[in-house]
Amino acid sequence: MTPQTCDVLIVGGGPSGLTAAVNLAAHCRVVVLERENAAGGIPRHSDHTGYGVRDLHRVLSGPEYARVLVERAVAAGAEIRTESMMTSWVDDHTVAVTSPQGRYEISAPAIILATGARERPSARAPRQDMRPRQARRRPTQRRLRGPPEQALWGTVQCEWPRKARGRRRRGWL
Repeated sequence: MTPQTCDVLIVGGGPSGLTAAVNLAAHCRVVVLERENAAGGIPRHSDHTGYGVRDLHRVLSGPEYARVLVERAVAAGAEIRTESMMTSWVDDHTVAVTSPQGRYEISAPAIILATGARERPSARAPRQDMRPRQARRRPTQRRLRGPPEQALWGTVQCEWPRKARGRRRRGWL
């Protein structure tokens, strides 16, 4: 099977993945993989206000914020593939994807994993309290196995500065 190609592949269509897509799509061909039927991540399900203050400079509800991010990514030229899930690494720059259209491979020189905080550990992982501290902090690294040099790992999230300082002090960032 010949893999499809793009310049940057972003796994995860939440706020982090969509923001990365907006910033990169002006310069290269970007494909965003989202496993749900619509991109937007957790804000799509949060009907309270408070989203968009820092990046859009206006107060939006979660669904509005998700809609604006999707619109901006598409307007910038990013291709968003919904109901598409990365299932494995094929090689350093190629991943296997499963979607309603079937299985296929996609290759990119840069792969960004922006899967967010909802990722679940694999079924083989021990219980939460039995995992080492490092494994509890980075669920994406535990779930998707592969050489770290082939992707930008981890969850990229906007946090309150005080919370980020506390994490940095504990050695989590």
